[in-house]
Amino acid sequence: MNQEQRKKDFLKILRGIDYSRSDKDCFRDFVTFTRFSFTVNKSEKIVEDVQSRMNTYKDQESVLKKYGGLLDLLIEALTEEPRDFLGAVCMELGTNSNLGQCFTPDSLAEISAEMSLSGIKDEIDRKGFATIYEPTCGAGSMILACARVLSKLGVDYQRQICVTGVDLDRLVADMCFVQVSLCGIPAVIYHGNTLSNEMFDTMPTVMFIRDGWCIKLRKGKHETRF
Repeated sequence: MNQEQRKKDFLKILRGIDYSRSDKDCFRDFVTFTRFSFTVNKSEKIVEDVQSRMNTYKDQESVLKKYGGLLDLLIEALTEEPRDFLGAVCMELGTNSNLGQCFTPDSLAEISAEMSLSGIKDEIDRKGFATIYEPTCGAGSMILACARVLSKLGVDYQRQICVTGVDLDRLVADMCFVQVSLCGIPAVIYHGNTLSNEMFDTMPTVMFIRDGWCIKLRKGKHETRF
């Protein structure tokens, strides 16, 4: 199955979740529920938010199965290749209107990543790892493009890079966190304002925590890309 067919199947399931609410609302709930499942330290506030959202559905068992079907398609898409699947769905639904986001096309993101990552293989060979900073990460298009470029260079992006991403929009920050988590990328994604340096929520991926990147970053001298 190609990515376009997966997107069509995703939208078909999404639009059949609950006819009493909008596709956009169902998409937001899917992203919120999936973010919750990948969050290691679940705060009381996050638990309450998820519970309150789920309680608005009448047939919760059926709804959870449908959301599970969406997650299966997302996993298939990202397993095939790290690409911004959720961003493509978001554009299709028109959920990008709140802050005027425009999700970067994969082809453009990959060209930008290739230019930005020039010489990174030598840096990793010398130091063992490198860091990437994305101050307006959106749904993760540039981060995922970096993963593709690094893979072509023979770099293990699940072990040899660490990513920091920030976005002001809660939804797209969550989308980014979900996608980099599924791709096994060590990362910390912030819901925050890059310009004011105000951060509202911190979302480390399982790979970031498991591989002890907090300690690595404190000990190592490294250059940050982007």
